[in-house]
Amino acid sequence: MKSLVTLPSYANEADFNRLRLQSEQAEARGDIRQSIRATLKMLDLKPSDVATMLVLSGLYGKAGQAEQQLVWTKKILKLQPKHFDAVINQGNAQAALGNTQAAKDSFYKAKDIDPSSPVVPYSLGVLAQSMEKDQEAIGFFQQALKLSPSFEDALFNLAVSQANVGRTREAIAALDRLLKKNPGAEDARQLRDSLVRR
Repeated sequence: MKSLVTLPSYANEADFNRLRLQSEQAEARGDIRQSIRATLKMLDLKPSDVATMLVLSGLYGKAGQAEQQLVWTKKILKLQPKHFDAVINQGNAQAALGNTQAAKDSFYKAKDIDPSSPVVPYSLGVLAQSMEKDQEAIGFFQQALKLSPSFEDALFNLAVSQANVGRTREAIAALDRLLKKNPGAEDARQLRDSLVRR
């Protein structure tokens, strides 16, 4: 009986790491399609690697392919039903597909998994913001900032919602807080300048 010839595991690991580097470099250049291709090849080498599936799910989200993002988060959740990041990605995909209630359910499931994470109220705030419920969004962003005072995305989105409801002075204060922590945040500086000119 013939025995199968297999590559030594270190060769597999070297290929896997080479592909991961290719994926990361492609993503850094903004070439999400190339990054997805490299990540899919990583999964050919390690089909059950949850961390790689999570990266792929996020890449599909960045590429605006919410259906594929959902496919991969479901694969992760079959293996690990309480995987926090996968549940958040699932909610993001559901929100992108317009399934608001399913997205909310996913975010609240994530809250059950990790009640201390600022990502949950932040995600609920983004969802409310997308539905033009800025007052509700403000409350969620403030919850996120109580849990993580230096959460830049929460500060920025808080300022956006405050500006949307006419609370310009508070929006500028939130942006000042963000810019104090990260003077290079160009989107925050541009928004602040436009609010000051109003």
